[in-house]
Amino acid sequence: MGTDREYTVVDSDHRVWGVPNLFSVDGSSVMPTQGPPTPR
Repeated sequence: MGTDREYTVVDSDHRVWGVPNLFSVDGSSVMPTQGPPTPR
């Protein structure tokens, strides 16, 4: 996610660069390095 289409896949609205009306709405698709869930 970012503002430069040369280095990112989606913009800040999760809109895929270069493909009209295509959004990536799954959080792990945009932020694949997020950590595991916190144990209770």
